[in-house]
Amino acid sequence: MPKSAKISFVLADAQVQQPVTKFGGQPVWIGAPTWPIDDEFGEQMIFVAQFALTPDLFPGSKESVVYLFVAASEPVTTDTTTCIVQSAHAAIPATCKTTPELTGPSVITLRDEVEEQLEYAVTLQTVDEPTVALADRFTKSELSLKDGYQFRHTALAGCKLAGQPIYVEQQQAPEYFRNPDWVHICQLAPDHGYFAQFQPNFYPFVLELGEYGLLNVFINTDGTRAVAYVQSL
Repeated sequence: MPKSAKISFVLADAQVQQPVTKFGGQPVWIGAPTWPIDDEFGEQMIFVAQFALTPDLFPGSKESVVYLFVAASEPVTTDTTTCIVQSAHAAIPATCKTTPELTGPSVITLRDEVEEQLEYAVTLQTVDEPTVALADRFTKSELSLKDGYQFRHTALAGCKLAGQPIYVEQQQAPEYFRNPDWVHICQLAPDHGYFAQFQPNFYPFVLELGEYGLLNVFINTDGTRAVAYVQSL
C-alpha cells in the first residue's frame, strides 16, 4: 500500500534551524544559498516551504531537501513557482536565475488583520493509503461551489507528504501525476470543504492558489529537479 504522512501545522516557538520539513520562516540551506529570482520583477521570490526527503517516505532520496518559492504576483500558478533541490551528497545546479542571499521574503500570516512572518513546524502521521487507480483520483465532480470539496477517497485528501495525489483540473491527469519518472512530494489540499472565514481551511499562512486551488510538489526520480503544480478552476 502507498505510504503518506499527514501534515499538521504547528506554530514554531523558536526559529527552525534544522533541514526538516517546515513552512515559512527562512530556508535552512544544506548547500550554498541559492535563492531564486522572479524573472518578471527581478526580485527574490517568496519562500513558502522546505521538504526534507527522508528515507522512510522517499527511498533513495539521498538526504535531499526541496525548497519551494513563489512569485509575488497573485494568484499563484504553476508558472510562478520555483523549486530548488539540494542534496547532502552532491551539488545540484539550479535551473533558474538565483542569488546567493541567505535570507529573503517569506510567506506571511494574517492575525487580527496584521501581517506577520511566522514559521510553522509540522507533525507527521504516517498512514498506509488504499491504492486508488489514477483515473479514479479525478475529483472535479466532488466539488460544490457552495460547500467546497467532498472527496470520496478521504484517505487521499488533505495536506500530506508522499502518497497518491488527487487532481481536479482535467479528465486526464497532468503529466507529473501519471509519469513514473516523477515522485509526489507534497500535497496542499483540504480534507473537505475549502474556506473558513474567507481563507483556505487547510493551511495557516497566506497563499493565493486561485479558485478552489490545490498545490502538489514533485521531484524527478534522479533527484535533480523538482516542480510545483497548481490546480484551480
